[in-house]
Amino acid sequence: MGTDGVARRVTSRRRLLLTGAALALGAAMGRTGSAGAVPLACAVPPREPLPFAPPDPAASWAAPSGPVVTTVTPSAAGYEYRVGGQPETIRGMGYNPMLTDSDQDARRGRLDRDLGLMADTGVNTVVGWNPAVLDGLALDVAHRHGLGVALPFDVDFTVDVTQPAAREELTAAVLAWVDQYRQHPAVRLWAVGNEVLERSVPPAWCADRPSESQDAWATAWSSLLVDLADQIHARDRHHPVLYREAEDAYAPWLARALAARPGDRPWLVYGINAYTPRLGEMLDTWPARGIPSPLLVSEFAPLNAPRGERVDQLRAIWGVIRSRSRQVLGGAVYVWSTDGPEAVDRSFGLVDASGEPVDDALDAIAALFQTDTGHADTGHANSGDGTRS
Repeated sequence: MGTDGVARRVTSRRRLLLTGAALALGAAMGRTGSAGAVPLACAVPPREPLPFAPPDPAASWAAPSGPVVTTVTPSAAGYEYRVGGQPETIRGMGYNPMLTDSDQDARRGRLDRDLGLMADTGVNTVVGWNPAVLDGLALDVAHRHGLGVALPFDVDFTVDVTQPAAREELTAAVLAWVDQYRQHPAVRLWAVGNEVLERSVPPAWCADRPSESQDAWATAWSSLLVDLADQIHARDRHHPVLYREAEDAYAPWLARALAARPGDRPWLVYGINAYTPRLGEMLDTWPARGIPSPLLVSEFAPLNAPRGERVDQLRAIWGVIRSRSRQVLGGAVYVWSTDGPEAVDRSFGLVDASGEPVDDALDAIAALFQTDTGHADTGHANSGDGTRS
């Protein structure tokens, strides 16, 4: 697929999430009060083929073999995330430039520059979507700069996982990918799928209930995601599994799938992609969602702030995340570069294609990340607007 086709398909994925967030932002009562303004937010986008190519089974890597063990341990206070035995907060950065050039030297040079700048900024975990960008070469460069990677496996929304053969084929591909990279020292989490359920059913707060076919599709996907997570964990107990979804809008489906297969899964991390002022509310009410999992705010950015006016919102969002550190393992800024495949990357990107900061937002992230002590949860009161009070 050409880069134009990739850009069109990928852009439509995040555009719906941002549209829903914008509608909620404009509603006087937040999410639950926006039911009267949900025609777009409640629309189920069309299922489309795989936005990115699947992982290349022939991709190689050269770092010294041997995993850095990553664990999530439950405690009386919540969850603790450790890398190589040391407690860590995920200070993440979304990374999605159009790096599919066949010139490996050019790719290596761009990766070395970008990931080196991220390390200088205080980032410790690279989060992405495209397996062609975050592959063995990217893992090698990340390791050289002391970074970990939430390694992505994208999912084809058109695969009919109500059919056993399709489920078996996808499971085999995922497990082969795990085998391919599980010994790499830069792997931190297996990031399987992103916003899959958004393509299946309306958000949970919508007045329109899913159709019979939508219900069957979402039920099948949810059960498969749980099954995939369990099989990954059985194959590799050294790294947690991350599933990312749009806000908490589809949590009921995953909750039912987990209830059907009860068990302790502290290693299964739910990633919340959030562009909304109700982030604090989502995090505070998560225990009632029926998903006993640690959280990662896997995408965050100031929704409506133009360049040069993002700093205050970034500080507030990071404050919300860190004030809930008993449950929330950290967060990942969206997004590093303006030259990604999505139109919103031009607005949210921190640096341009040459690696130059587009405004003071990168310095603000550096100040937040470099001074993070890893122990910010001292109690909080939710002001209702996504900030601490």
